[in-house]
Amino acid sequence: MAVNGEASRGKTIALDLLKARLAAQGKQLLEWWFFMSSRTAQRTYTRAAVDQWSTALMADWEHQFSSSSLADGRRYYREHDAKSVELTTDAATISYKQGKLDWYVVIDIGAEGLSHRASIGGGEAGAALAVAGIYEVEELLGDVLAELPSLEVEAKADSLPRSIPDSMPVVSADKKQPADSRPPHRALAVHLDIVADGIRLQAFWAEGNSRSALDLETAVTHEERETLIRLLTLLRKSGFVRSPSRAEYVLRDRMRWIPFVQQTFPVWRKLFPLTFDAGIPLIAKGAQQAQLRTKVNRSTDGGIAVDWSFYVHGTPLEARDNQWLLRAHENSILLPGKGLIQVRAEDVEHLREFRPAMSGLEAHFKTPWWLLLLQQKHGQERLEISPELKSWVKSLRAPPPALSTLPDFLRPYQRQGVEWLHHLLKHDCSPLLADEMGLGKTIQVLSLLNNSSTASELPSLVVCPASVTPVWQSESERFFPKLRTAVASGSDPLGSRKDIDLWIVSYSQLRRQRKLLEQTKFEIAVLDEAQFVKNLMPKQRTLAWR
Repeated sequence: MAVNGEASRGKTIALDLLKARLAAQGKQLLEWWFFMSSRTAQRTYTRAAVDQWSTALMADWEHQFSSSSLADGRRYYREHDAKSVELTTDAATISYKQGKLDWYVVIDIGAEGLSHRASIGGGEAGAALAVAGIYEVEELLGDVLAELPSLEVEAKADSLPRSIPDSMPVVSADKKQPADSRPPHRALAVHLDIVADGIRLQAFWAEGNSRSALDLETAVTHEERETLIRLLTLLRKSGFVRSPSRAEYVLRDRMRWIPFVQQTFPVWRKLFPLTFDAGIPLIAKGAQQAQLRTKVNRSTDGGIAVDWSFYVHGTPLEARDNQWLLRAHENSILLPGKGLIQVRAEDVEHLREFRPAMSGLEAHFKTPWWLLLLQQKHGQERLEISPELKSWVKSLRAPPPALSTLPDFLRPYQRQGVEWLHHLLKHDCSPLLADEMGLGKTIQVLSLLNNSSTASELPSLVVCPASVTPVWQSESERFFPKLRTAVASGSDPLGSRKDIDLWIVSYSQLRRQRKLLEQTKFEIAVLDEAQFVKNLMPKQRTLAWR
């Protein structure tokens, strides 16, 4: 980019004419800036060329084109980036890349106005390309204006070119209008805050209401329009992207968050009345490490209550911030009031595995203490467990005590199995007996049920496939004749007799006696052939787990 020469008083007047042109364009020209994405055109110009084009574009050049050419040109300008824009004092050359083809348009300044030559020929297509090119030139001039200090020279009516139509509005250009009757210049208040996907900017006119200055619905003065263009140019250079609402901009590029706050943010504070989220300045420090703490206590219903939170510098984050961290797809995220926060991947994995196991339980179940055992592979150092639960874990992991009330015919491994089943049940765990076939799983379970029947007034329940209900009944009568057993059926429903120690029911009969099942309490419930539960209909499966 070549910029030659120093600004003289005459050239300053030329730039003031550009201001008046921007004022005359009004809302429509501002809309083009709202549609701009990150432009990458290579620009070449001299200061003399900028002055010449500033004056040339003061005229109402749009009347030279048809409405269809204007519409197509505006659409092309919004949807395509120019490769290069070159300004000389008498011509502008704008080139585009369209697929594998290079298109260009040359716009000449002549005595009778602007003319154009396009590589795609004349007609509507060439005219539309010329319209897009002129908007590229106006964008360049707007950027130059934004980079210059504000000029104090007012654009006077007698200094405007005669080619401007009388109907074109020019703010503060009417000699007959007293200077003190002009609309007051409002300050542009800018607000920065943190949202889920980056740093958001909103702008408001300092007039006591909350209407966005970026909605383009409120009339603006010449000075206000210049301030808006300056802001929009700075936004584009910093990487902010317009939101679909068109009333705010967001900096989503993670690589630009820290440089923006370190380098650009202090400059903006001098340019605009700037308010901001308390977390914005903290971004300059870089990512702050969050530490996960999980506290486990006994809940009021006898289960466990887990209180977890991420801590930053010893201060717990709010519930909303914790949820943001869990939902984040990156290991660092912006948090309102906190800045850039980083979490360890293993901490997130720890919570994602542990929390669903508890929250997935139905509301009428208390959260069992054995869920603490899920943390073994993550390390108990992640949990701050209450003394009561620590004592429970220690007791659970201790060898089971011997049971003197077990029958003598049990083999040593069967006795050991029953003692472990009894030990786990006493600790509110749900044990799984998975011995190979033929090793006497039925005998072990019946020994456990017979032992519990002497210490409880509640009956126990065995749910099994219909084909093995006779086996359970015959084995009970053979080895434990004092264990009063009954097979639930339509004629002998669950809970119909109080003198029963063990009810045996098939999975199909369980569904038929659902209401009775929910009304009856059991000391121990056994699912035989537990893999059978996976193949049941959803309602039957839910009922079996109840």
